Amino acid sequence: APWGIAVAVHGLLGPIALWTVWRRPRSALRWPVTAYFGLFLGVHIWLWAAAAGLPEGLHAAWLDLVHPEDAALHRALGEDQAAVAQALRDGADPDSETADGSWPLLLAASRGDVDSVQALLAAGANPDAANASGNTALLLATRNGHREAVEQILQAGADADVRDGDGRTALCLALHGALPC
Repeated sequence: APWGIAVAVHGLLGPIALWTVWRRPRSALRWPVTAYFGLFLGVHIWLWAAAAGLPEGLHAAWLDLVHPEDAALHRALGEDQAAVAQALRDGADPDSETADGSWPLLLAASRGDVDSVQALLAAGANPDAANASGNTALLLATRNGHREAVEQILQAGADADVRDGDGRTALCLALHGALPC
């Protein structure tokens, strides 16, 4: 509630303050007041957009327009293996980045979606692609206990010695889980 009151007060006083200082050509407060309210408005618009999920929504809308086959692949992940296979046949890039900064293979591996993992690897997905946290499909499948997905990813030539952001290998995760090795 206090945050909402601050936004409302600034929303009402901001235009009045800006009009007052800009009406006086030699006002020393002209630029500081303008900068303050501009920064305040910019930060709050950014916070609203992030809370509303707009960055992901904009990425998805852009993907629908520019690469509709990749968008179909991303929508199908975790829902319909037949749709994943169809999207790949239609030319979807198995290494296309998703709205959350991941890749289709990482999502399928983390969910244990063996059919999608197999289809993505057969379509040429990079088994060693890592997300911003340093996690690969092998690390995610191992961490979540998806043995069949782990086997497929290793057979596709994934690096078994790769480490996650905390320095753990897939073997360490298999033996110790989230505990340090």
